[in-house]
Amino acid sequence: MTCLAVVEAGLALANLLVEENRLLATVDYAAAGGLAAVKQQAVERFLAARQAAGNVTAAPADAAALRRLSERLAELGSANRALLERALSAQARLIDCIAAAARPTGPGYAPPPTHERPTAFTLNARA
Repeated sequence: MTCLAVVEAGLALANLLVEENRLLATVDYAAAGGLAAVKQQAVERFLAARQAAGNVTAAPADAAALRRLSERLAELGSANRALLERALSAQARLIDCIAAAARPTGPGYAPPPTHERPTAFTLNARA
């Protein structure tokens, strides 16, 4: 593979990250989650292209393109991480709300435990 293959795979990954970031920013978590398999494939393709290129010395124009691509992927990856952390935080807050709503608010069918022994038991225990 050549530097061109790395750039093409990197651009495909960058485009996918742009789309996922857009979906995460608009709180469309279902659609963003639907991109997980495609994102994994894009990452694997990029890593394979990068590994296949090995230590090939790039022409100055290719080196500049690779540098810009690297910076762009770093920016998109950082934004993606922040958006995913925000989504996970929202999910945790939602689970906390549901758990709080599911807790019983009243005594239910039986009075709450008092941890005190009934009087009759105390009298019987003395006897």
